[in-house]
Amino acid sequence: MAQIQQGLFEHYLPYKEAVEAGIEMGSPFPQIADKVEVWLHVKPAHVLIEPINGQWRVEIAFTTDWDIEHTVAAIYSDWQFIELNGSVRGQ
Repeated sequence: MAQIQQGLFEHYLPYKEAVEAGIEMGSPFPQIADKVEVWLHVKPAHVLIEPINGQWRVEIAFTTDWDIEHTVAAIYSDWQFIELNGSVRGQ
């Protein structure tokens, strides 16, 4: 959970910087001061668990209030955290 939380906050920061630079990112744009606060601005989108090449792949995807065009997913392989990545919603 800590890795997902940190990854979500790191995903948020460039959007926050863009808003601070005057780039419109949608309204209302969430103001998140600390990584713990990301949970107030994400919702689960889906969970996928599947065997691939003899290992379990787990994907936990979220929608976020700051990036409405993408889902952000935590990827695990054989129960070990691999990465947090984004994809276009609906894919």
